[in-house]
Amino acid sequence: MRKEKYLHLTNAEREEINRFLAKNKPLVEIAKHLGRSSSTISREIRRNSGKTGYRAFSASKRSQAAASSYRN
Repeated sequence: MRKEKYLHLTNAEREEINRFLAKNKPLVEIAKHLGRSSSTISREIRRNSGKTGYRAFSASKRSQAAASSYRN
């Protein structure tokens, strides 16, 4: 079985997630639109939601911080 290379979500994808959530679209529809697994979208939202909910800019900053902690 060949393992696919994981591609991190882009800032543009995070913005799309933010827009779809603002329109109360289901995770399955967001995933389909982005060509991603619904579990990827669910995990992204769960990991990067703050007190005010999911925000693309904050999610991007959290992601960058997490990635830099793995490199050190």
